[in-house]
Amino acid sequence: MVSKLRAIVLSAEAYQILGDYGKATALYETVLEKEGKTPYFKQFTEEIKVRLKKVYFDLVFKNGETEEMIDCIPKVVELGLSKREMAWVYKKIAESYSKEDFLEEARETLEKALAIYPRLEGTEKICKKLGLKRAGGL
Repeated sequence: MVSKLRAIVLSAEAYQILGDYGKATALYETVLEKEGKTPYFKQFTEEIKVRLKKVYFDLVFKNGETEEMIDCIPKVVELGLSKREMAWVYKKIAESYSKEDFLEEARETLEKALAIYPRLEGTEKICKKLGLKRAGGL
């Protein structure tokens, strides 16, 4: 089993390097699922979570579609996010909603972000567009 997991990790790394993030993500998720049942690579689990989080953040939340972002939330939450990171995720979704002119959804999502982490940076422009006032003013 250990050699099979090593092969999966090495394959995931190769796919990530080649830019096939879909396959890399699926393989990393497989490793984490197997590790949750019977830990073989306990020392690598955190590194795999970091790699997976980077793929999610760089690809899905920076370049993805709104639906893809929303579907990804439970996955990134499982990886363990700080309040700041979770607020950033909601801010990115709000920005995506805003671009699609779903302003009410954008407003609600941005309010979630600011409720989680009120000092979230980079929200001035979207707050202004959505007519939201931040704690401490805009």
